[in-house]
Amino acid sequence: MVEQTKTITISNSTEEIIARQIERIQKMIRVRDCPEEELGIHINPAMKRHWELEIKTLQDAPRDADRLKELLKTKRREYEKSRNIDDILTLITAIEMLQFILFLVCRNEKKVKKVKGI
Repeated sequence: MVEQTKTITISNSTEEIIARQIERIQKMIRVRDCPEEELGIHINPAMKRHWELEIKTLQDAPRDADRLKELLKTKRREYEKSRNIDDILTLITAIEMLQFILFLVCRNEKKVKKVKGI
């Protein structure tokens, strides 16, 4: 009797999705950061800072659910105490990206548990 083995690959891993998201953001920056003569579009410096912060957060954030939850708690506390509009906008961007990563990490953990039968 021939034994069948199942090979299950988890498509769209956390790192792949994060890499694609970073590419999309970088593309928006490049397209909008061209000289005005080429496209007639001028990038808003605030949007460029926002996108750069998104990229930095996506690259630097931990990939562990527990550490992400702790970091999110810390950022939310900072947000609640903050009075400076620049700090608030920065924290909102960081919180959104951390929530995005947490969703991806938890989603992949559930898939792995399901595959392993845990």
